[in-house]
Amino acid sequence: MGGATYFRLNYDEDADVLYVTFVPDQPAVALEIREGIIARIDPTNRQLLGVTVIGFSEHQDELADITGIRVSGVLTVDDEDAIIETAL
Repeated sequence: MGGATYFRLNYDEDADVLYVTFVPDQPAVALEIREGIIARIDPTNRQLLGVTVIGFSEHQDELADITGIRVSGVLTVDDEDAIIETAL
């Protein structure tokens, strides 16, 4: 199994928008890869920096297909930012 991958999840419940950040504080260009799913990409090396999912409750399965991350049940986080460690 490879090394751990760290990412930050921010969910705006009122707007139903999920922000997944793999590399913070980097200039990025946005590319809508599917309706409501926007990839944030480093313009110099094309590295995926993050994903924004508009209408997250409707796009959970598509996000899992793209990232390999499947959300099951309800995730409640008390902190403003959650750092999750996973071996992808």
